[in-house]
Amino acid sequence: MMLSLLATAALGAVPQEPWPGASAVAELHAKHGFAEVEAEWQKITGLFMRSFQVRHVAPAVTRAFAEPFSAPAFASELTERWREQLFAKSPDLEAWLRASAALHGEALGELASLPPAAALEQGSFAERLAAAEAHLARAAEELELALRAIPADERAVLGEQLATLGAGFIEHIYVTLQPQHRETLEKLQPLELAHFYRAALMLLPLCDSRWIGGLEKCWNAEKPPAPKLLPPGVSGRVVYARETPLGWILVGGGASQRYGARAALIVDWGGDDVYEAQATRADASQLLNLVLDLRGKDRYEGGSEPAQGSAVLGVSVLCDFAGDDRYTAGRFAQGAGFGGVGILWDRAGNDRFEADALAQGAGGFGCGLLLDSAGDDQLRAKLDAQGFGWPRGVGLLADALGDDQRVATEGYPSSYGTAGEWNAHSQGAGFGFRTLDGVNPKLGGGYGVLLDGAGDDRSTVGEFGFGIGYFFGWGIVRDFGGDDQVNASRYGIATGAHNGIGIVFDDAGSDRYANPHTASIAGNWDLQLSFFLDAAGDDHYLADGIGLGGSTITSLAVFVDLAGNDVYQLGSDLGFGGCGHASDVERGSRSWAFFLDLGRGTDQYPSSSPLSPAPANDLECLRRREESSGEKRAVSGVGVFLDR
Repeated sequence: MMLSLLATAALGAVPQEPWPGASAVAELHAKHGFAEVEAEWQKITGLFMRSFQVRHVAPAVTRAFAEPFSAPAFASELTERWREQLFAKSPDLEAWLRASAALHGEALGELASLPPAAALEQGSFAERLAAAEAHLARAAEELELALRAIPADERAVLGEQLATLGAGFIEHIYVTLQPQHRETLEKLQPLELAHFYRAALMLLPLCDSRWIGGLEKCWNAEKPPAPKLLPPGVSGRVVYARETPLGWILVGGGASQRYGARAALIVDWGGDDVYEAQATRADASQLLNLVLDLRGKDRYEGGSEPAQGSAVLGVSVLCDFAGDDRYTAGRFAQGAGFGGVGILWDRAGNDRFEADALAQGAGGFGCGLLLDSAGDDQLRAKLDAQGFGWPRGVGLLADALGDDQRVATEGYPSSYGTAGEWNAHSQGAGFGFRTLDGVNPKLGGGYGVLLDGAGDDRSTVGEFGFGIGYFFGWGIVRDFGGDDQVNASRYGIATGAHNGIGIVFDDAGSDRYANPHTASIAGNWDLQLSFFLDAAGDDHYLADGIGLGGSTITSLAVFVDLAGNDVYQLGSDLGFGGCGHASDVERGSRSWAFFLDLGRGTDQYPSSSPLSPAPANDLECLRRREESSGEKRAVSGVGVFLDR
């Protein structure tokens, strides 16, 4: 079965080697008789999936638990496609939105009734704005379809309840134990997510510098009269202002403006501007919001939520084309879509992003994207951020270029009471809503993804971070280049727990991965799939407890390093292919692990190890762990170590 799985992936045909080390894993699988372990694993995981009766498990997640080696092939092709779409000179946001919707089975269809994009670049200043308003009007029609099951007078309350659900999740991940949150989840079920995505698609033709630049040229040529009335909170050189049924449409000139009012469309072509939160968000009171800033060192303030290309019911898109900008916000911010779509696209500049939680590329019941196309940036959040996915959601942080610093920690104390440690759920984290009873509803998690194109980056993340999945959620990190450093905490770096999937790909660079806590660097716990795949570079790995190709309680962990002279630090016997737990014996299952260093380099392993034989260069061995549960004694884990 395994060899056939390596020949296909969920997104279509793939190369002969669908992911780094696939052929070597297939060889070891056949050589050491893993088919029996695989059959046991599929039987037990299938039983647990059926017994949970989980809503909204994504199709690729279901397939991965039935065919575990389809998971890295799927993630590899998905992230490669997203790199092509988002890191191109002219990013294809439409293709990305369609692909994101498809992850949860949402088909968007054609946009046949959309006004032609050519109309945006023809005619006078007023005519071009009228063409833009036609796009906004079509998007508004789609939003009404998305919300048609929710009476208009109940939408504001639902938005507030959705925000309260987010706050409840921040306090405790078992949100469905609370009656008020169960009620909110039931109200969210009728949302027609495809129409949110379609509304976002209809805004994309406006996110074109040629249209904004053409609008500026028309104004300079025509010099239409200044508006007589501005909405409260708006000041500066505003050259056009009109209140429409969709909301205010505002155009700012070359001076520095302040925007502190709700708006359907803001276009600003110069100056160091200030944007308050209400000008950069969508919610039940302003379902549609588009902000386009062409130049300037701007300041985006977040005194209330949502903010800065974020939506809690609706669609908000913020495009900043140039300048060293500063974004400061709380929750539901900086490319967050909950009950809708939120996109923040910063095209250039050395920027600084600060937020609390549910931010910086976070999505649930919709999608959120923070796309940074260039610059040496600093991103700081505390929880549920930087590529975070809730049920029926996609959250993506995509950074194309630059030496970046990403921090997601130091806001919410450790879930385990560990002194000096902090919770995170960030940097490629997919989370579902899990409970331990058979009564309260359970929802499979979304996709949390972090993509980095190039640059020497520094990532610091608290517990549950950097390519982690929790309860049918899928976390992915793909780093395409650079000498990077990652510092993580418990359940960090290609790991997770309780029916999750965690994957980290690193394509190039000499990197350092440090996690001195258990469950790290392809080390996992309880019905988990974890893959860590490094293709090049002289790398340094520091782990503890379950790590470096170690798995426990009916889990699979795969660690592959393809090249370089690497350094490994791990003092545990649950790594380097060591795996298993007494609970495996109790369940009648076995855990399953691979550690493969295939670089033919001179690697450094711990000077002492509880494993026998100890990890070493030019060694291949099978590891079988035997344990007891009550009076029953059996093999709890089977793994393989290979260095060549």
